[in-house]
Amino acid sequence: MKKIIAIVLFIFSVSAMADQVNLDYLKANLNNNAEIKASKPSVIPGLYEVQINNDIVYLSADGKKVIHGDIYDLSSKNNYTQMAKNHLRQAALAAIQDKDKIIYKAKDEKYKVTVFTDISCPYCTKLHKQIAAFNDAGITIEYLAFPRAGIGSDTLKTMQNIWCADNKTEALTKAKINQQFPDKVCQGKQVTQQFLLGRDIGVNATPTIIFSDGDIQPGYLNPSDLLNILQQRS
Repeated sequence: MKKIIAIVLFIFSVSAMADQVNLDYLKANLNNNAEIKASKPSVIPGLYEVQINNDIVYLSADGKKVIHGDIYDLSSKNNYTQMAKNHLRQAALAAIQDKDKIIYKAKDEKYKVTVFTDISCPYCTKLHKQIAAFNDAGITIEYLAFPRAGIGSDTLKTMQNIWCADNKTEALTKAKINQQFPDKVCQGKQVTQQFLLGRDIGVNATPTIIFSDGDIQPGYLNPSDLLNILQQRS
């Protein structure tokens, strides 16, 4: 009996070790803004999926070899890396409160998408001019800010004033068509935070549409094309 127990304990300890990865080397090579959030065995034996901020890398068990790229399943055609990143985007966006978004809600809402926007972006303006058509199609648009010029830019400062406005939807609409809006200077940080978040989750252009499952769609879509995509995904 003692031998059986010893064998069971040995197998358990080996199994437990197999589910662990040495993160010391990775931690030593990260910059100050990077944080390891989670790690777990990947779909490939011996390779571990590690979340750094809102990105995914793969690490060997000894922690000395790292891969930054996608894992595909050739039989199912699944992209496991993108699936993991979608989940991270979904969680990151779910943490943003409605008061920090600018929402154009459909009266008969069937779908909801997040759109990273920039008031200096022509295609963002083109999309925004069709807000009524999106809403009529049952699509709610939830805007987050992504001033492409970056932190410290005039665009960011203007967008922060919009996000602080008493009537944010009116202020954004006026800014999109170069009309004056009630200027309310504030010390809010929403726009900076949203810009950094967008960059962290893979946004690098505007407009960028993110679906409810975290999947990302860069670029402009007209209302009918977006509706078709949403219907196919549902």
